[in-house]
Amino acid sequence: MERPAHIILLAAGACDDLGTVLRPAAVALRGHRILAVGRPEAIASAHRGRDTAIQERPREVVLPALVNAHAHLDLTLLGPRPYGGNFMAWLRDIAQCRRADPRLPRESVAAGLEQSQSAGVGVVGDIAGTAEAAQARLESPEPGQMPGVSFVECFGVGRRQVDGFIELARRLGQLPGAEKLHAEEGALGLQPHAPYSAGAALYAAAGQLAEARGYRLCTHLAESPAELQFVRDAAGPFARLLADLGKWDESVMKPTGLHPVEWLEPELRRGDWLVAHCNYLAQAHIQTLAACRVSVAYCPLASEYFGFPDRGR
Repeated sequence: MERPAHIILLAAGACDDLGTVLRPAAVALRGHRILAVGRPEAIASAHRGRDTAIQERPREVVLPALVNAHAHLDLTLLGPRPYGGNFMAWLRDIAQCRRADPRLPRESVAAGLEQSQSAGVGVVGDIAGTAEAAQARLESPEPGQMPGVSFVECFGVGRRQVDGFIELARRLGQLPGAEKLHAEEGALGLQPHAPYSAGAALYAAAGQLAEARGYRLCTHLAESPAELQFVRDAAGPFARLLADLGKWDESVMKPTGLHPVEWLEPELRRGDWLVAHCNYLAQAHIQTLAACRVSVAYCPLASEYFGFPDRGR
């Protein structure tokens, strides 16, 4: 007889990572280890013991742990935010709330990890707004329960775009256990925020630091028509926003005539990137990303929320 299980789940079905579906299904568990998956009668006869608990889940399907490749754990406690159709106003609101809420980042990251785990997420790609937010995830009480990468956001445009990044790099190097946060463990990464908020020099500096320390790389890319206009024409809502913030000078962005994927292609070819959104791509841009070994985290819910449903146009 096979080893008895601590728990046998009797579920409506089970699906593995290859998409194989079994209905109905039973899963034999001992602690956090799956002993077997199969037909209920077969699992019960092979793995049921005197101390085995039977849990019936007739309306549930058992899946492998999910991957959330683009979370913002440090914004969890802000809750759902209304979107009134103005992307610039929404960005300002998020930035203001992030500065004003004393629960961020530590309490918010803890809440986000708890909600993620309860929703079936097993691996997370977290966009950490600060080094402290990354540290909060890495120091969570049970980090082994939620492995993944904390991509620390980097902002900077214009002549002094790398100045803040140098300080951020120093702080990341001082995080507890920083010498162990190499690519094999996949614990830490960098996210130059987006082409409208991170200049070419900052992207290059992030790529160089990632190569030196084994950090992963991520960025927002081709998310909105305003981003396309900014890179192509150095104009539009993002240019006006930077001017309003006092961060615009002639070195920020000159008209390139390029799509954001074309503008960022030299950096994309130098490392393995995860890029978020990619709502506005032509077939040629998809081919470029594939040639650069880029992975895409596309969220249809986010695109609908912001009114960017026409992916690929």
